[in-house]
Amino acid sequence: MKEYKLYINGEWVETKTGQIVDDLNPADGSLFARVHTAGEKEIEAALAGAAGAFMGWSSLPASRRERVLLQAADNLEAIQEEAIEILIEEAGSTFMKAKGEVSQSANTLRIAAGECRRVEGEVLQPTSTGQLSLSIRVPLGVVAAIAPFNFPINITMKKIAYAMAIGNTIVLKPASYTPATGYLVAKIFEMAGLPAGVLNVIPGPGKVVGDRLVEDPRVKCITFTGSSSVGRSIAAKAAKNLKKYAMELGGKNPLIVLKDFDASKAAEIAGYGAFYNQGQTCIATARIIVEDPLYDAVCEQMIKRAKGIKVGDPHEKDTVVGPLIHPSQCDFIDGQIKDAVSKGAKVLYGG
Repeated sequence: MKEYKLYINGEWVETKTGQIVDDLNPADGSLFARVHTAGEKEIEAALAGAAGAFMGWSSLPASRRERVLLQAADNLEAIQEEAIEILIEEAGSTFMKAKGEVSQSANTLRIAAGECRRVEGEVLQPTSTGQLSLSIRVPLGVVAAIAPFNFPINITMKKIAYAMAIGNTIVLKPASYTPATGYLVAKIFEMAGLPAGVLNVIPGPGKVVGDRLVEDPRVKCITFTGSSSVGRSIAAKAAKNLKKYAMELGGKNPLIVLKDFDASKAAEIAGYGAFYNQGQTCIATARIIVEDPLYDAVCEQMIKRAKGIKVGDPHEKDTVVGPLIHPSQCDFIDGQIKDAVSKGAKVLYGG
């Protein structure tokens, strides 16, 4: 059985809490791995490590930080098969989604590497004789990254790679449903020669790890992707301490189909947006608004498309829809369908 440890200050450490949680495969409920979770001692060690590494990392030449990020991208591609397997077994990603996410993540790292050399300032016009005024940009310090389960590697990279590129250090809390992806992120950076303390990975409950990261004064910025309710709570706590924060929260995105559009193409676009990653994405086509003259034709094409979608084992390369992340999500969606039917909706396919 695989067992994933915490990554703190450049070392793989066992939890002192004694809490090693089961990491379940959402496709069949089987045990995928066991993961060490962080308590107060581990959180403090991670924060101290990140704070201690900041001066050294931020003072490195841009070319050195660039080299680490580029090497991390190469490392991720080198262990692509392991990364894909973790995404399938832990996150329920289909094979094609997992492969695409790994590729996108490596690309994100290379784009971030390019940003190392683009931290620019400006010379300001003087207001007095003999005055020289400069505007410079400097890193904040410790950044806390709280990642989601749906694209756990790529969204994590977007949170940490750019912050690291300009000299910040990181404490990463992976999503509770996908903690092993945090291990993978730490592994590729360790292989790249990242100095100790620049990246720390501490899985654990939001009420324990997340709250402490948001409230600790050493953390200068919080980046979070997840539900709007949790985002509101984080923003309120951060505001008390005048911390910066970046939120990517829930959305209900409308796709508008006008009457002169092709019904088959509309169904193709809508179907991809609705069913990709089982609909577990904040940019899903959650609402499809069709002008009346095209409505029936789009419905017919949507039924046809839905019937052609393969639902099943995410390992199989032609599977389009795999498992939802947790049984509670099945109950939630079932409740939404029943609520819609009670208000007059008709189930044309599925249910």
